[in-house]
Amino acid sequence: MERKRSRRDIIGVKMWYKSQGTLTYYPWGDWWVILNCCEDLVAFYRSMAEKKLKCKLNKPKHGSHISIVRGEGEPENKENWLWNDKGQMSFEYCNEIVFGETHVWLKVKSESLVELRRRLGLRDQPEFGFHLTLGRII
Repeated sequence: MERKRSRRDIIGVKMWYKSQGTLTYYPWGDWWVILNCCEDLVAFYRSMAEKKLKCKLNKPKHGSHISIVRGEGEPENKENWLWNDKGQMSFEYCNEIVFGETHVWLKVKSESLVELRRRLGLRDQPEFGFHLTLGRII
C-alpha cells in the first residue's frame, strides 16, 4: 500500500533562514539564470525528506540551485543580461518541506532575485515561484 504523502512538513518550528548563492547565467538558447547554493544545505533537507517519505530522492540535475529565469524566452531588457554574473546574492528559505507529486522543495524569497527579474523586464516570480529543489521522488 502506497503511503499518502503529506503536502508540507516542518522540521521544528516553521522559520525562515538566510543564505546566499552565486549567480550564474547560462548561454543556453532558452535564457536561463540560476543561483548556485550550498550543497550541504540541500543534502540536509533531502535526508530529512527521505526519512519522512520513506523513499529516495534524486539529486537536482544542476546541483543545489534556485532557478531565477527558466527558459522564458528572450528578456525584454536583454542589455541587463549578465548583470552581476558570478556575484553573490542573498535569499531566505523556509524549513517547511513541500511535497509535490514528483518533487520535494523548500520555499524561497528574495528581493534581490525579484530585482534581477525586473531588470530583465520579466514578471516578479518565475512560473513555479522561487524554490530550492531537494530532489525528484524515485
